Amino acid sequence: MWYLDDILIPSTSFKDMLSRLRQVLDALKEAKLTLKLSKCYFGYPEVAYLGFMLSVGGVRPGEQKIVAVKEFPKPNNKHEVRRFLGLCGFFRRFIPHYAMLAQPMSDLLKDSVSCVWTTSQEAAFNELKNKLILLPVLQLFNPSAETELRCDASSMGLSGMLLQRGRD
Repeated sequence: MWYLDDILIPSTSFKDMLSRLRQVLDALKEAKLTLKLSKCYFGYPEVAYLGFMLSVGGVRPGEQKIVAVKEFPKPNNKHEVRRFLGLCGFFRRFIPHYAMLAQPMSDLLKDSVSCVWTTSQEAAFNELKNKLILLPVLQLFNPSAETELRCDASSMGLSGMLLQRGRD
């Protein structure tokens, strides 16, 4: 996996990591690319990457983003509502029924609606915060595990999920 100048090499064991690392290093050498050793980290069981924490246990929102959500003040205008929904929307994959939960706040962004904070917006704001603060975890996809596809649609949105039973 790579993003711009970051390379992430997932593996299931130390032996697997060494094998994959050798392949990546050989490919970089062949392309005449170099690495700065002071920026390299090898064998970590957990890695912060692009706002997420990745580990053998799965993927979850990164701690800095969780703190940002937790400390986000109640929005007072459309711009602040948009900022909060943007922050939460980055992690929408971790929040079942995100569109429905965010709907009262999303309604405030319509041009025809004045930004009046009511109990429904307050409830949506608190619910979205709580869903992310609980540190949800998505497990990594296992191609050999039994998989179920669940889809749902309403006038407010569409959703789909791949579900797999975890070890527990």
